[in-house]
Amino acid sequence: MIKDYIYISIFVMLIISYILLLKKMIQERKYFINTLSHDFRVAILAQIRALSFLQNKKNIICSEQELIEDMDDSSKFSLDLINTLINTYK
Repeated sequence: MIKDYIYISIFVMLIISYILLLKKMIQERKYFINTLSHDFRVAILAQIRALSFLQNKKNIICSEQELIEDMDDSSKFSLDLINTLINTYK
């Protein structure tokens, strides 16, 4: 009889632990998505806008133009990667 109570109490404790762990996992996932969405994505969008502004300037040397285009491509690739991660974790 006591053995049954011990088994039942262990089972209940395992269920409670699982529920708490699941809640923590959901909170961590939300935090990760929010970090990607705000901290990284917004910074890369600002960088892309600044690079497009620099591309529209008239007095840029050819080597500077190539560097700006490479940075712009890299930023767009990073933004695509972050968007893919956000969509995957949602």
